[in-house]
Amino acid sequence: MATAAIVAAPARAEEPPAQAVPSPWSWHPTAAPPPPQRRPAAIAVAAVPGPWPRGLGAALAGAPVASRRLFWLSVAGLGALVVGGVPVGVLRGSERVTWIGIPLAVGGAGATLAAWAGDLWVATGAAPATWRAPSEPAWQLEVGAAVLTDPVLADSHTFTTLGAALARGRGRVETGALVAVDGDTQRSRTTLAWRTHRRDGGATWLEVRAHGGVDRFARPTVTTLTGELTVAGRADGHVLAPTLAGLFAELELGAGLELARYQGAAATGPRWDVTDLALGRITLGATWSGPAGGGAGHELALHYDHRRDQLVGGAVAGPADGFFGSVGASVSASLGSRWALRAGVEYGSAWLGSLAVGWRGGRR
Repeated sequence: MATAAIVAAPARAEEPPAQAVPSPWSWHPTAAPPPPQRRPAAIAVAAVPGPWPRGLGAALAGAPVASRRLFWLSVAGLGALVVGGVPVGVLRGSERVTWIGIPLAVGGAGATLAAWAGDLWVATGAAPATWRAPSEPAWQLEVGAAVLTDPVLADSHTFTTLGAALARGRGRVETGALVAVDGDTQRSRTTLAWRTHRRDGGATWLEVRAHGGVDRFARPTVTTLTGELTVAGRADGHVLAPTLAGLFAELELGAGLELARYQGAAATGPRWDVTDLALGRITLGATWSGPAGGGAGHELALHYDHRRDQLVGGAVAGPADGFFGSVGASVSASLGSRWALRAGVEYGSAWLGSLAVGWRGGRR
């Protein structure tokens, strides 16, 4: 995205100082608030679901800049969704098209949903009067609990969750584990990330990630080794318009390889299966400033994860001979400068609820 260009030249004493020349992507003065009677109409129009261009709610709310940019964002998203999703559906999930179709479809769906959320955000006037990017801690330790309920197997399990993260400069390493307290299921995952671009105090960024995981499932007895390489990006809404400040969207796309060993009968012994993975994850959420207007802040997020090799599995895609992934929601809140609380729920073919407390410090 282009940044504002500053035109500056040595000024004589009698001349006024040079002024900034705004670019189309810089902050603009917000329009005068609409008459009170127009706010309900703006919300009603923006809330209507469906795959069509967005921005009318923002227009009724008196935000023409946001309206235009949400319109074009939704048009681009719908185009990518059609170009990527239709071939995957018509060819019933054929591998000839999934490696291109899935990233396009997931990215297009993310842009379309982001435009819808943005239209509602502007229509309701949810953008704060003053906004600042939440700070990122330099390190964090986390401990919590999770409960898995599987309606297919009519089973449930309780887990202990552990996590740690360390960030410095452009780099970040994060690791976590999930261990069943009433069975033999364990999951561990480590992520190495390198941030290539960063702006707006960390609210907007692009990074490359390498993930590795080791999982063991008790029913049936399966051990998996997973390696993944992805590209992830996050943008705060104010890069489009000031009335979208506080709203954010994330997109992660990539590929992976999974090795699975199934413990069979003694006669056959263990065997390894190799599966390639087309990965995609979209997240939409909102942030609020933390204590005293600073800190790591509070965050509410909704996500879709296009994979089914996790505890919650994924939904069947019907005639497409493929699958849908899992959906989830999470909320995190700052409890002072050192502590944070996080809660989440996720659903694919099973339910997973979690609650964790984090201890953190420093600033990235």
